Amino acid sequence: MNSFTPLSPEDIAYLLNLPYHLANGKMDDELCTLLTDYDFINHKITISSPQLLIEDYDLTQSSNSQISEKEKESLRLIQSAIRLSENILDEDETQLAGQLLGRLLSFEMPEIKAMLEQAKQQ
Repeated sequence: MNSFTPLSPEDIAYLLNLPYHLANGKMDDELCTLLTDYDFINHKITISSPQLLIEDYDLTQSSNSQISEKEKESLRLIQSAIRLSENILDEDETQLAGQLLGRLLSFEMPEIKAMLEQAKQQ
């Protein structure tokens, strides 16, 4: 079940900007958790665009970030899968689960596996 619906317009604005605020607040663990949460990914694509989500992942790659290199690699892979799926998701955001599963299923990183488990339940 998607924990992000229904939202007010104020909540939607907050959600769209949440990754930026977490990154600027040096809340790296929370940012990493958010960007590996299927419900967040799905909702952000639904209310905005894949491109805005792709840009959120750039926030994790800063050299002064406290995110481990293994987590950064997981986040890069998720970002890459979304980038490769962008044209499809622009047309039909309901394809997100299938796109992520198809592109990331072979990776054994715990963050990716957990996110894909969420996607399978959709």
